[in-house]
Amino acid sequence: MKEQRVTNDLIKIGIFFGGPSREREISFAGGRTVYDNLNKSLFQPVPVFVDSYRNFILLDWAYVYKGTIRDFYPPVEALPPSPHAFQVYLESLGELSDAELDALIARVGRRAEMSELPQLMDLAFLALHGEYGEDGQLQGLLESLKIPYTGSGLRACSIGIDKAFQKKLMEAGGFRCPQVRVLGRQEWLDRRPLASRAAERRSHHPFRGSEDRTRPSARHPPRQPGLVDRRVHFGGRDRVSGFHRGRRSGLFPKGDRGRKLAGAGGSVPHPLRA
Repeated sequence: MKEQRVTNDLIKIGIFFGGPSREREISFAGGRTVYDNLNKSLFQPVPVFVDSYRNFILLDWAYVYKGTIRDFYPPVEALPPSPHAFQVYLESLGELSDAELDALIARVGRRAEMSELPQLMDLAFLALHGEYGEDGQLQGLLESLKIPYTGSGLRACSIGIDKAFQKKLMEAGGFRCPQVRVLGRQEWLDRRPLASRAAERRSHHPFRGSEDRTRPSARHPPRQPGLVDRRVHFGGRDRVSGFHRGRRSGLFPKGDRGRKLAGAGGSVPHPLRA
């Protein structure tokens, strides 16, 4: 009885990690770090894994220590036959019925309904990145449920995720910004004048969403001519900005190994056929 009372006195911290963003693996690692380092004499960690379809999953603690999301979700038993034994994300399984999805979730924890969240936690620690983590969507949901959360508020997130609008506000505030041009999908497909300069040293970013970890450095221009085509196709718009010489050149080791690392793309942003 005493032990139960002590547990109830702890502040329950809902750790939101994972998510649909291409930075989901970074988020997963960050959530694990928070889980490990919370003072357990004061706080009770509640790991809330957010999957590709934005389901909230109360993750069994053992899965928190898996190396990557694909090591446990979707479970290995649910993966389609593959001669290459690819590990894929949930969206690569195609359309799933509610029953099939519930069965997958039950293997790693249990689904948490939105209405449950206020009873499950006293505060939400947001370790999510990009879409649904830094764009105001989850912040708005938590505010509607009256759950306090860490990080920037709804308005700041909504502005910060809209890169072009953010640049306009910064310029209006007197900040120096690189030249920015927003491309619509049709404009890019029409191959207007900017297309002829696509090989120049430019930094390409999704119009809304997290930053691209494989953007070029001033020393190594992009070597993937179809990259912007794919991004504009999936994302609707792309932001192309001037690049400050040398600012990113130290991100990766020099030589072939550095170029391979820069293009490795540890998180697969779009469905992959196994």
